[in-house]
Amino acid sequence: MKRSCFWLLAGGLIATSGFAGTPVKTAVVDTAQVATAMAAWGISVVPDRVEMAAEVRATRAAPALEVLAVEAWQAGIVKARLRCVKRTECLPFYVLVSGTRREDLPARIRSKSEAPREATRTPAATHRPWLVRSGEVATLVIEGTHLRLQLPVICLANGSAGGTIRVTTTDRKRTYRARVVAAGLLKGGI
Repeated sequence: MKRSCFWLLAGGLIATSGFAGTPVKTAVVDTAQVATAMAAWGISVVPDRVEMAAEVRATRAAPALEVLAVEAWQAGIVKARLRCVKRTECLPFYVLVSGTRREDLPARIRSKSEAPREATRTPAATHRPWLVRSGEVATLVIEGTHLRLQLPVICLANGSAGGTIRVTTTDRKRTYRARVVAAGLLKGGI
């Protein structure tokens, strides 16, 4: 009985002392604040045309906002990334602004949206096919002046002809660097 009363009192003290977490008052960032920040960036926006991707909360009412990036997203729609000037007041967030004509955008935004996007991947024609894949068992041939060893290994990376990869023995006690010669065949030296 004494123990249960002790824990009951201890729990009550912790809850009232602030350890339970005091609620932080927050305010919602509204579309009018976003429109003001966009106007400072050179894009005139009506608050009714701003669509918040999610509800944004700040630690104080009406925080100062700054625009990080703006880009033409779809026909007549602009995507903007904003944040609070004091970074501790809110997290960065995205908004969509509809009804924006291309002519209304500043030149720095128009030029970015009209520029062709560069390919981030190498074309398939220049990529050589993998002859060994990570996790596959292959044969490693180690050659010296008077010695030739063949042993099964497990590939630790994908590899194409002429590439160097790491391999490990099947018991995983030793690792080697090997050159890919053919499908399932690797060459190493002493």
